[in-house]
Amino acid sequence: MLIGRDTEMERFDSMLGELPVAGGALILRGEAGVGKSALLAEVARRAADLGYRVLRTVGLELEADLPFAGLHQLLHPLRQHFNTLPPKQRDSLKAALGINDAEVSDGYIVALAALNLLTEIAQAGPVVLIVDDAQWLDAATSSVLGFLGHRLASEPILLLAAQRIGPAARIDEAQLPDLDIGPLPPAASGELLDRNAHGLSDALRERVLLEAAGNPLALIELPAAADGAEPDEMLTAPWLPMTARLERSYGERIQGLPPRARAALEAAAVYDRSDAAEILAAARALVGSPVGLGDLLPAVEARLIDAPGREIAFHHPLVRSAVRQVAGPARIREVHGIFAELVTSEIDRWAWHASLASDQPDEAIAAALEDAAVRAQRRGSNTGAVFAFERASQLSPDAERRADRLLKAAECAVTTGRPDVVTRLADRAAQLHLTPQQAARITLVKASYNEGVGVKASDSVVVAELAESVAAGGDHELAMKMIWHISLRSYWNEPGEAVRMRVLRAVEVLSTDPLEARSICATAYSAPIARGRVVRDRCETALQRPDLGAFEMATLGAAAVQAGALDVAVTVEEAAFARLREEGRLHTLAKALGAHAYSSAQLGNVNAAIPTAEESVRLSVETGQPYMHAFALACQARVAALRGRVEECDELARRAEQIAAPVRCSNVLSIAQHARVQAALSRGEFDEALDRALRMHDPTDATYQLALKNYNVVDLSVAAMRSGRIGEVATVMAGIEEDARVSGSPELLAGLAVSRLLVAADEHVEDLYQAAVDADLSSRPFLRARSELAIGLWLRRQRRALEARRYLRMARDTFDILGLHTWSNHSRIELRAAGERTTEPQSSPADVLTPQEFQIARMAGTGLTNREIGKQLYISHRTVGAHLASVYAKLGIGSRVQLSDALARK
Repeated sequence: MLIGRDTEMERFDSMLGELPVAGGALILRGEAGVGKSALLAEVARRAADLGYRVLRTVGLELEADLPFAGLHQLLHPLRQHFNTLPPKQRDSLKAALGINDAEVSDGYIVALAALNLLTEIAQAGPVVLIVDDAQWLDAATSSVLGFLGHRLASEPILLLAAQRIGPAARIDEAQLPDLDIGPLPPAASGELLDRNAHGLSDALRERVLLEAAGNPLALIELPAAADGAEPDEMLTAPWLPMTARLERSYGERIQGLPPRARAALEAAAVYDRSDAAEILAAARALVGSPVGLGDLLPAVEARLIDAPGREIAFHHPLVRSAVRQVAGPARIREVHGIFAELVTSEIDRWAWHASLASDQPDEAIAAALEDAAVRAQRRGSNTGAVFAFERASQLSPDAERRADRLLKAAECAVTTGRPDVVTRLADRAAQLHLTPQQAARITLVKASYNEGVGVKASDSVVVAELAESVAAGGDHELAMKMIWHISLRSYWNEPGEAVRMRVLRAVEVLSTDPLEARSICATAYSAPIARGRVVRDRCETALQRPDLGAFEMATLGAAAVQAGALDVAVTVEEAAFARLREEGRLHTLAKALGAHAYSSAQLGNVNAAIPTAEESVRLSVETGQPYMHAFALACQARVAALRGRVEECDELARRAEQIAAPVRCSNVLSIAQHARVQAALSRGEFDEALDRALRMHDPTDATYQLALKNYNVVDLSVAAMRSGRIGEVATVMAGIEEDARVSGSPELLAGLAVSRLLVAADEHVEDLYQAAVDADLSSRPFLRARSELAIGLWLRRQRRALEARRYLRMARDTFDILGLHTWSNHSRIELRAAGERTTEPQSSPADVLTPQEFQIARMAGTGLTNREIGKQLYISHRTVGAHLASVYAKLGIGSRVQLSDALARK
């Protein structure tokens, strides 16, 4: 029974009681020794008593850089069920756990495999996942647990993890719910102390209570430290931080152990496993004579380790730290050297131990560690690979190989979402003597992190020149990578015309295949106006290639956005979604979803934009892409503005700008500003709308983005017309007309057809409306409806009410279908003013469902099964079922067969 933890256990009992129908995740946070492990152990005991399956893993400092080490512990008991998974997931999971040599294309395929495996197991009964010392979990396992933690609410699976308070751990990035575990209250502290320590004097008892400050481990261990000490020693000892005091207490006991017991603890403290036989074998090598389990009895009696069996486990993680401190660096290297001799048949473990045993350069060890890093990359663990490459660099005798391995560490770190690590490694590499190619790789590392956001415009010119030099030296692939990243930067941080043209020149010089997706998109990012026609033509041709991969499709979709072919972008990105999901490429999927959401919002298709923007927001957080997250938030702001939800729009725009403004992320700021323009129009603040719209066309303004600025042309014209300030937009409109002439952008030409109508003199309106009709806006119903609204409004003001009604009716009906309430309400107001009664719009499914419910409902309406939907959205089929149950209730239907009709209801 736990003392003083009734409140916490009541919460855990409630969670266990709800588990057959609802699960979840919770992180327990607290100081070392506060009782987190004891709470987890009690929860595990009670779960087992209820017949639940309990799976455990413990983070170990020594395994923090071993990819998927924690996941291996957790899922190893389920290995006989791996073959129930789809082949790609099965092979990826086995590769991640070191069972086969398959390559893991993306770490998220492993997370999906773990989710599907656990949900299948949970069909036989609830599952409880117990994770202790989460602060020491390897990054790959932390990512998987974070992924799981967001997807268990509808599953009979409970994830409980304990984490020591301190520097942020990788699992923190998942932002899971947490619970602070504080010290015991005074009464409970006294009860625990009295139960475990008898015969303390009153003065010593009070000193222990004061020093322990409610820390359960201290209440147990500090009295033990007083045994055999002088009576006044503890009373007069200086104050130490709790962790330091406990480690000193353990250290004193370690120093008093017999040599065999102490050697065994030293072996256990540096070993990457807990197997007793291997630990005892290493201890034997240390002392030169056999060591058995019986020799460990003094360590058990000193409460340093638990009673050993097949495994040897420390009583608390602080004991391991104390053993290493007492042993000292030289002894620790000696122990690693012994283990290296014992595990020669396991090449990665040998390389690991051999590298930690060496304090001198050694090419054989460095080469083996580099090979281990490559294997870690194949298993999807870039964090483990970073450490291995870096340690290999430290052990490299040759200067060029030392630099090369450090650069590999930096390149690998780009994919881990850790800018501090990228910067540290790149800066260290920059201090070495580098070849020209290695210097180029450092530049590429700095340019490629987070889309190159924050890189100075002048650096793009340097990189372009360097790329041409690298290509001349024979490394064309490295040169193209460099060009790709600086062209991408032109999209995220507006660099100015001169830089754009320099980057474009490098793209055109270095592109050996003009139909290669990166080449087309780099051209689009660099010169969306000047090369718009070329980009669209090449996209059309490239999309016919039969061997086009999912990444290439997503990249061509992004190029189509820049070139004004938004309908093409929507189609291409949708085609890429399924393949990206199947391959587990969530990083790229988040970007493809964002491009789709932006294009759909610009086309006025909010029903398509709502789910893709929401999923992009979610995935960009999970994949560690802060600026993509801001992009997706800005797209959500656009959707909110289109739906007339101005307060929601303002909040989403504010959140996007908060991320983007410090680094002048121009595409995000442009989209957020456009959302604010549309929100101002919804509020009837036409002067504000115009002022904001004009800022997007000012090259000195942070919201200026060459490709995106022109997409506000219709809203710019509406604001100018409604504010009576048409004359102020003449210069800007002339510039847009010229851009349209040069680029031939379909989106821009369609927008201009409507805009000309809005700002025209009375005598030209009807002719311009006919021109808008002739422009064929059938594939752009939003623009078509806006032109109908404009002509209807003009006709009414010309006292031609009967003619006006026809156009206003058509506009109203289209806006209703598209779910664009602001515009449909405006149409109704104009219809009433024209003398026609009109009904109020009905709420649409998108108005009553959450974005994810709406997405799932749309997918189910196409005939997809729960399992098929779950596979696409990286959630379990049970979670899909729970969402659909909510959908049915909100839409007032009883089953799946009614979904299509319900979704068509407006």
